[in-house]
Amino acid sequence: MLDSICRAAGMRMGLFTSPHLVSITERIKIDGEQISETNFARFTGQVKTTAEELIKQGRLETLPTFFEQVTAIALLAFGEAKIELAILETGLGGRLDSTTTAGAGIVALTPIAIDHQEYLGNSLAQIAAEKAAIIRPGVTAIVAPQTPEALDVIVRQCESVAVEPRFIGRSLPDTYEKISIGLRGRHQIANAATAIALAEALSEHGFPITREAIIHGVETAEHFGRLEL
Repeated sequence: MLDSICRAAGMRMGLFTSPHLVSITERIKIDGEQISETNFARFTGQVKTTAEELIKQGRLETLPTFFEQVTAIALLAFGEAKIELAILETGLGGRLDSTTTAGAGIVALTPIAIDHQEYLGNSLAQIAAEKAAIIRPGVTAIVAPQTPEALDVIVRQCESVAVEPRFIGRSLPDTYEKISIGLRGRHQIANAATAIALAEALSEHGFPITREAIIHGVETAEHFGRLEL
């Protein structure tokens, strides 16, 4: 939804998501279009060669993980395309996630639930701690509705890095009450509210995002294969 909003505002966008449905190239999009297989292969070769060289130099102990390599491929693609803004979806968590290398100035936490326990921990508090670690000093942090257990962890993380979080509710802001959400599912209400809060934060940082672009972006957003008729 945020990518759709920014493209509606006329911005040149890079979008990195996971997983993919059919082709791995779906994970990396520039201006709404997935990168070509040729370019993906070219960037993959660069990442592989660089990683192998770093191992020879003793600067890496082992090859990067699959997700780390795809993150690097995405960042290479975005750099070559000279995008204005990159939207990066984290992988498993936040603390050790490869997307943190981009040093995002604005971050968002969607509702946190039990997932990837083998890596993140068996309790909601442990998982929330891993996810909330994307909140670092100086960032703008958008926080979607959370359970009390997760919210307590997020608040403590914000306090530890002196960040004032922006909490959003389970409904759309009053100024967008008549908006029609393009993606299906009741859970998309909170997601839309999160995307709107992110767009407004970007506007505060100087990006040319208008209310009209926000409405158009939310109403026309598509996510192929996810609750799609």
